Amino acid sequence: MAERVILQKGEPVKLEKFPDLKRVGVALSWKKRLTSGEDLDLDMSIFILGKDGKLLQSEVFYDPTTPNDRQNLVWSDSPKPGYEHGKKFFPNFVFYYNLVSPGGAVIRTPDETKGGIETAEIELPKIPADADKIVFVATIYDAVKRKQNFGQVEDAEIDFTNLETGEKMFAIDLDEDHSLNTAVHGFTLYRNNSGGFSVKNVSEGHVKGLDFFTDQYGLTA
Repeated sequence: MAERVILQKGEPVKLEKFPDLKRVGVALSWKKRLTSGEDLDLDMSIFILGKDGKLLQSEVFYDPTTPNDRQNLVWSDSPKPGYEHGKKFFPNFVFYYNLVSPGGAVIRTPDETKGGIETAEIELPKIPADADKIVFVATIYDAVKRKQNFGQVEDAEIDFTNLETGEKMFAIDLDEDHSLNTAVHGFTLYRNNSGGFSVKNVSEGHVKGLDFFTDQYGLTA
């Protein structure tokens, strides 16, 4: 069995080193809290950004008869009878209320409220040409109210898998340096100078909530 590769903070890796890689599985996993109290609920949120560092704006439309939970929204790149413009839903912000980005480049599993794991799939060929990077954030739900932080989480990590072959590619350890944080910018997937994609372990922690990132990336009504 090949040795498990852990990316260090600030370390990038070019995805071209994995031959014929098209679909990347991303798994945010953790164990139950180390202290007594309510279980921790970690959430994975994904931002597809343009070259200006703001959320990519897509000209997409949706069927307004979709159930109100929004998790089943189906995007269309052209207007259809009865469809409405999807800008107000920020389609390139993939989180527990919007599970699929336009075109299907990023697909997230439904929210896992009982702890353990949340997963997403990135299909590299489907990433929009005008997307410059994809930012992945891990937050603790209702952390301030529950007085929770990453110091109460055991074995929090992000694993990357080649979904075509099942190969475990590398991982990011979120246990280090985040004992007081309630949110972590885990990693960024970005276009590199050779025309492919790279992943960089950012591991930048904040004593903030998800709104810190939505403000930073320009999610305004």
